Amino acid sequence: MPNHQLSAQDAQFLFLETDNNLGYVTGIQVFEPTRGKAKANSLETFLEHVQSRLNVSPIFTQRLQKVPFELDFPYWVTDEYFDLKSHVSSISLPKSATWSDFREIVGRFHSRPLNMQRPLWEMLLIEGVGHIEGFAAGSFAVASKFHHCAIDGTSGVRVMAALTDIDAKGTPVFPVPEKPPAPIKPLSWKQMMSNAARSNISSPVKLASSLLSAYPMVVPALRRAIAGGDEEHSSEVAETRFNANTSPHKVFDGTAFDLADFKKIRTLIEGSTINDVVLAICSGGLRNYLKHHKELPKESLAACAPINVRAKTGKQKNANEVSGNNITAMNISLFTQESDPVIRLARIHRLASESKAGKAGLSARLMTDISKHIPGFTLSMATRMLVRSGNVSKMVNTFISNVPGPQMPVYLNGAKCTHNYGMAPLADGMGLFIATPSYNGKMYFSITSTKEILPDIGFFITCLQEAFNELLSFAEKAASQEKPKAKAAAKKAPAAKKTVAKKTTRRTATKTTAKAVKDSAAPTKKKAPARKPTAGKKKPETAKEEAPLKPKADTEQTAVETAAAQTPEPAQAEANSRPETNAVTNEAAAPAEEKATP
Repeated sequence: MPNHQLSAQDAQFLFLETDNNLGYVTGIQVFEPTRGKAKANSLETFLEHVQSRLNVSPIFTQRLQKVPFELDFPYWVTDEYFDLKSHVSSISLPKSATWSDFREIVGRFHSRPLNMQRPLWEMLLIEGVGHIEGFAAGSFAVASKFHHCAIDGTSGVRVMAALTDIDAKGTPVFPVPEKPPAPIKPLSWKQMMSNAARSNISSPVKLASSLLSAYPMVVPALRRAIAGGDEEHSSEVAETRFNANTSPHKVFDGTAFDLADFKKIRTLIEGSTINDVVLAICSGGLRNYLKHHKELPKESLAACAPINVRAKTGKQKNANEVSGNNITAMNISLFTQESDPVIRLARIHRLASESKAGKAGLSARLMTDISKHIPGFTLSMATRMLVRSGNVSKMVNTFISNVPGPQMPVYLNGAKCTHNYGMAPLADGMGLFIATPSYNGKMYFSITSTKEILPDIGFFITCLQEAFNELLSFAEKAASQEKPKAKAAAKKAPAAKKTVAKKTTRRTATKTTAKAVKDSAAPTKKKAPARKPTAGKKKPETAKEEAPLKPKADTEQTAVETAAAQTPEPAQAEANSRPETNAVTNEAAAPAEEKATP
């Protein structure tokens, strides 16, 4: 079997690493055992299950072979000393465990270094999650950590899907090959030097080709720069607490929203997408948080949003496509200086559309394309110089990654996955990552930061919930105003045009402009569930809890390719198993006000 070499994009996640910031991606799934089935809730049975799925992807048994002096990108080779027990461990929570304890364990696991001489992954079975308020009895969790050079968000979903089933009977999401991948032997020094020479000779030609193809994107950007630019395309990035240097100890928190409500919100602006809504909610949450701390800058915050560029056919040409990185990115203004949430959504949608069409200037996707053709040694030196220069903080303020997941329930040894979170790597000058993986009708907002940058991470979760509630209330208000208009139009329609009238009444979510929404009545907010704060600590004045939302299937999100079955409607009791009541840890701040439903 031929040796598989890391791409330039894969290798960059190795070059970006520092002692304080390791390039890891961690998925956190919580499982609820089916009645009478709890065999997955032990280390021995979990090891057996993982062992039975190792053949699905070579990522589980391959290690890196680095080229001397980093003259070229590393290669994947079979680890001849692979030991499964070295990659899987377990921990049991006490009966007194809380959501805060769970977050602490996950944060420490994510921060723990991997052995770079072995396959670059590790799993932690967390038993006793059912003791935490908001989770079903007997629940357990699996935290799966991979190096970012091996997977991106989308391939990470596929790797995790390889370990799960589409039903409680144990039917794998992906077919499990009977034989393991063919072993790949390490290359000789002579082979690596020969390959490096060929790569370095061909790189300048490929780089010139990329620059020529970027001509349509570069010229408009230069014209805007000469003309003085404009507010929406400004390259200036505000300085915030999120642009400070990061510590090695990462923290985690998360919350969930009903994915169906995102489709309601997107009707506020014609043509807007789920991703636009995600950016708008993050923008509102950042604005609420910084305004509360009196740190909101006059300039808008900017985000880097990774974009998956894999084909949507659901077919992989080879096993390596299940892993690796195949992404681009766009840098986008979040318009946090705009107080109106609907106008903010409209401006984000407009700018995101321009960026995806290549009209928004020299975006990150151009740099991604160019970096593919830079020689390994040059790219490693340039990347490390960039990290040490401190210029990362001048590019954007945060990362926001929306990763579509399976929109149907998945299982592990008969236990149903009920919650799905994620953590991602940080960098000095880039201390906040908001990941939003979707699963089974819900969108999970997952926060990665440090204690120094985000000491009240629970309050930040509350700020995101407030931003979501605000947009949803506008959307529901707009929809309620459109229904009477549609009925009135149907009644006034002449008898000869009955067919047209019927069609009109079906428009339950007519596209509404920002101005029309703004003229409507003030938004109403949902009642937040009561929670028990930790003794001696209070919650911020502006904190409002988001009630657990009932999951619904989303037909627009990309599901795991081979799991095309329809999503069954989860029971209401399952919706209440989400630990939203524990998501906001009781940080030192002013007490929260609970708002009643009008």
